[in-house]
Amino acid sequence: MRAPKILSGLLAVPLSLCLALTLLGAAPANAAPKPTREVSGKVINVTQQKLAYKGKVFGSREPTYRDKVTYLQRKTCKSCNWRRQETNRTDRNARFRYRVGAPRTGSWYYRVVVPESREYRKSFSPVYRTFRL
Repeated sequence: MRAPKILSGLLAVPLSLCLALTLLGAAPANAAPKPTREVSGKVINVTQQKLAYKGKVFGSREPTYRDKVTYLQRKTCKSCNWRRQETNRTDRNARFRYRVGAPRTGSWYYRVVVPESREYRKSFSPVYRTFRL
């Protein structure tokens, strides 16, 4: 009587795994990759002491990326990992703006990340390096 319970338990795990994969919508191997959004950006001098990273998000399928989240990432050296520094929403024209800085010595690198959606992959802006002269 104990053997059927163990056997049914062993069969339940693979069946539940198959059911979960079909419910999650596992993509077939030959599915086309999602396109990326175009993220433009540049670092500008606001004043003599202040810098800003500003830009715009474009997409071919979804014309505007209005009122949606973007992330500013920074790394402190070329070989360091990217760290999320700030989160902001785009305005009604899909533009973003972040205040950025520069270290007393060395360089900092900045980029903006647009998260993945159903239609687009995760997208990145160009990387900009800030430093003091």
